[in-house]
Amino acid sequence: MARGRVKGTALRAGLAWFAQTYGEAGLTRLADLASPELRAMLRPADPALGLIASGWYDTQLIGELLGLAEHVAQPLDPAELRLRIADAVARDNVGGVYRALFRLVASPKLLEANAQRVWRTYVDEGTLSVEITGDGAFRANVRGWSRHSANVCRFLRPLLERLLLEVGYRSVAVERLECMASGSTQCAFEGKWAP
Repeated sequence: MARGRVKGTALRAGLAWFAQTYGEAGLTRLADLASPELRAMLRPADPALGLIASGWYDTQLIGELLGLAEHVAQPLDPAELRLRIADAVARDNVGGVYRALFRLVASPKLLEANAQRVWRTYVDEGTLSVEITGDGAFRANVRGWSRHSANVCRFLRPLLERLLLEVGYRSVAVERLECMASGSTQCAFEGKWAP
């Protein structure tokens, strides 16, 4: 199987939140706007559009799906929509079957040591490295992401934030500094939390 895929659990709970918030009409509109490739993957009657938590999906199609969710929702603040989707995913993943996985990043030292292990659970290519840059501060870099999607990258910012909050970090704020879509060789994030 070709690389460049995202695991369904990285988005499924967020899609369920979207379905609950925007209803059947929102899901139908999203499916109607989808490319033929994405439409073939979706099941509009399912609350999570048919994404299976253990399934693997092309990163480009997941990026298209995230972009369509923003288009259908027409939010005043697209960042807020991404944050709400990320919050649903983080609560589901950290409090669910991946609880033990997220214990591996429960302290700054563990976060630095195990970031790639968490990344590889959700994305089957690329390398995520985290460097603790000070008391309550880190820098995260994603390299080697050949099937990069700008929409998925934008979603990583709130997802990192919400996952760390769910793990137990306090007052987390993450900023996206670089993106491969803008010509950079990596996607880079800077985060802070209350020590």
